[in-house]
Amino acid sequence: MNNTYYIIRHGEAESNRDQFCSSWPEKVTNPITEKGEKKIKKQAKKLKKENIDIIFSSPLLRTKQTAEIIAEELNLKISLDERIREHDCGIFNGRTVEEWNNFFKTKKEKFTKRPPNGENRRDIKERLESFLKETEEKYNNKNILIVSHEGVLLIFQGIIKNLSEEEMANNEKLKLKPGECRKI
Repeated sequence: MNNTYYIIRHGEAESNRDQFCSSWPEKVTNPITEKGEKKIKKQAKKLKKENIDIIFSSPLLRTKQTAEIIAEELNLKISLDERIREHDCGIFNGRTVEEWNNFFKTKKEKFTKRPPNGENRRDIKERLESFLKETEEKYNNKNILIVSHEGVLLIFQGIIKNLSEEEMANNEKLKLKPGECRKI
């Protein structure tokens, strides 16, 4: 890698608190909660020490709000990128997380099975590989912050660590809680 990557999952959003799927495209307004905002403000202060050069964010409301809090603290601009947006859950968008999870028999199946009108994790992996390739070609020796979503960031880490789909699917350590930040 030519750059150092920091990843942060958006702050707790209403969808996290209320356990519903809020994917691309956004059907409902799904802002971060007060609890989520507080955690992101703390993370932003910690990130100040990391000399972040660039912030990329998913274009969904909860990630944009997270990125704005951080960008204000770090005095940086945000670049929105569709390729790091949330999983398109198709017909499950707006439905319960339980319904979404019950659609898949195994964690690995999330890479191969597409929900009706949605995408699978292979689709996400493809767009993330494009994002990473372009970023690596464009920048050198930069500290880059990616503000995105749980599944997307799980796959992003898997790509960088050269993990198989099986390894990504079954590695709980790749998951981030809302507002959690990690250096890769």
